[in-house]
Formats: sequence, structure tokens, C-alpha cells
Amino acid sequence: LNDNKKHFFENNFEKLKQLGIEKIEELSIEKIIKKHQKKFLIIGFTKNEYKLKIPLPDDLVYFNYASFSHSGNYLGIVGKPENKGFIKIVKLDIDETNNSMRIEREYETKYPSLACWVCGFSKNNYFATYDSSPNTYLIKIDDLSQDTKIDYSKIQVIPKKSFLCFSPSGRFIALSEKDYHPSSLGGNGHQNSNVFHIVLVENCKNIKTFQEHGKDVKLVAFSENEDLIMSLSDDGAVYLRKVELDDEE
Repeated sequence: LNDNKKHFFENNFEKLKQLGIEKIEELSIEKIIKKHQKKFLIIGFTKNEYKLKIPLPDDLVYFNYASFSHSGNYLGIVGKPENKGFIKIVKLDIDETNNSMRIEREYETKYPSLACWVCGFSKNNYFATYDSSPNTYLIKIDDLSQDTKIDYSKIQVIPKKSFLCFSPSGRFIALSEKDYHPSSLGGNGHQNSNVFHIVLVENCKNIKTFQEHGKDVKLVAFSENEDLIMSLSDDGAVYLRKVELDDEE
């Protein structure tokens, strides 16, 4: 990486000098991205060609994931800016009569320590995502104020666990322990986790832990009545468990 960086710097010295970069130590991808190029996420309806642009921050280096709430009135976006992580929640005003939509309000935070990877909404209006730490961040949609910044004091943090999915009722959340070590810093990317946990959303209490998988847990899903849990790992093993999930466990 250092040899490639030196080669790039020496072969583009004059152009980099025009950007105010005169030392190799000053060279970074963020400094040579054209900041005037606005970034958007485009959403729309499946039944027509209507499109709406959702603006993204100029310093967003990686857009990683987006998800709609069950009602369709909220959109969650996560990724990696130049520093820390990024969460954006967009409240949408959808007009089914005219097949149109508009942005009613936008909420943002860079509270997560590192890049955020996947996100999702529960039926009872919780939003979750996890960063490379890994920490899972829970936001109750009802706690969002009129301010466009998400109050970090309202964010519940579940340390050392990575978000997988919510249960159908939204009472429970499935989490693994997958973290991320950037290859640019000598790491090996996403780290495997053969363990997953079931946590009570209301108080973030861990009520079940499963560790029978021999390889990375790729997927967890609940049955509609939440008495069955299916999990799939990287070695192709599928477990279907009958469980009793009790709020008091």
C-alpha cells in the first residue's frame, strides 16, 4: 500500500499540487474526491417510475445499507463517512393518491464509533444498526424530536454485538458478534461469529445465547408467533429451534 501510494504521488505530483497536496503525508482519498459532486440515494414506487432523491453527506465515503420501516414512512441509511460512522433516518410523506412522496424531515448522527453495516426497523418503531466495533445502536423512532440531529443520549448501545434482525413483534432482537477489521489497516475484513444472541429490546437484556454453529452465522429469522428460530451458517448448516421467549428470563 505504501509503495502504491508513493507511486501515485510521484506520477500525479503537479495535479495534486493544484489541490494543495505537496507532501505524501497529506495524500488521502477524501482529499482528491470532487466535493462538488453531490451524492444521492434514489427511492421510488414499484408500480410507477416516480423517483425521489435522498441527499447524502458530501463526506460519505461508503454507503453500506438502507431499509424501509414496515409502514414505509421511514427510511434508514447507514455507512461510513471520513470519520466515525453514519446514521440517517428520513421521515417520508407519501401521497398514495398522486403516487408521489416528499421528504418531511431528516435526522442524522455520526455517533457510532466506526462504519455502520446493516440496519432495519421493527414493527414497534425501533431502528437498529451496528458498527465495526461491534456495537449495536438502537433508536426509538418516537424519541426523535423536531431537531434534525439525533440526540445521542437517546440511543441505546448494546456493546460487542452486531445486529441481525428484529422478531416479528419487535420485542426481541437477534445479534451476533461479528466485527470488522479494515484491510487498509492490515485487517482481514469481516470477522466470523458462530454465536448469536436473543436480546429483549425494551431493556437490552440478553435472554438466550446459541453457539452450536461451527462457522459464521449468516442469517437468523423468527417464525411469526416467535416460537421458532431458524439460523443459517457459512458452512451450510441450518438449525430450526423451538424456543420459549419470556420477557422475564
